[in-house]
Amino acid sequence: MASRRETFQTGPARLKVRNPSGDVRVETADTDETTVELVPLNDSDATRDTIARASLAARGGHVEVEIEGRSWSLSLGSLGITSPKVGVRITCPHGSGLECNTASADVETIGRLGEVQVKTASGDSRLDRVEGPLELRTASGDVTVEQAGGRASVHSVSGDVLVRSALAGLAVNSVSGDVTVNDVVGELTVGSVSGDQLVRAAGPGDIALKAVSGDVLVAVRRGLRVRLDVNSVSGSIGSDLEVSDTPSSSDGPETNLRVRTVSGDVRISRSAEAIV
Repeated sequence: MASRRETFQTGPARLKVRNPSGDVRVETADTDETTVELVPLNDSDATRDTIARASLAARGGHVEVEIEGRSWSLSLGSLGITSPKVGVRITCPHGSGLECNTASADVETIGRLGEVQVKTASGDSRLDRVEGPLELRTASGDVTVEQAGGRASVHSVSGDVLVRSALAGLAVNSVSGDVTVNDVVGELTVGSVSGDQLVRAAGPGDIALKAVSGDVLVAVRRGLRVRLDVNSVSGSIGSDLEVSDTPSSSDGPETNLRVRTVSGDVRISRSAEAIV
């Protein structure tokens, strides 16, 4: 069997996908159907057998794709072991939800999803538009989020994290991976050990950044009054903001900015973008 394809009448679906190795790609469209296709990513008996044994099921608006990862094949001629690698291709209605678990499989979404939960070990994750809450956990995989419309939470060990736009607050925890946030509105919290932190435009909303040896660069939107609480044990601190011991007379919105590092440097500036 080369591949499998099934179509279900769902309306906006709740997808539950498990694929240990290979990749997962979910694309939303103007449709009432959910189509699931399993494609082989290598030419091996293990992959063909895994596709044949995979579970595809729909119960109401819930669609489950379960791929087992225990199968393997042995080539006696080359004494090589071939692991199964399956590509999961899903087309579903706009606003569908996704719960996805992988080991080394990459995850990519295209279009508008609702609530999203992704857990992966070493697979990379690239998410387009998430309109509901987002929770993403990874060990060594890199993370890219184009737009998070709901409250977003990202946990990474060594993978780098890039969030281009977060519209309802963001929390990121990383050990050694770098964290880059291009644009965030709402409360922002970032914690890292050795990874650097770069925030290009933040506020309104309180900002709390904490690092051990990583550097922190944060830009606050123009038009915001900022209360600074910044401390570093041995790192340097620099700020382009006007600092005063007395509160500003401006009636604009106020943001609390709290930064803590041990040896990491801290740089604070104004972003090119003003608050709306």
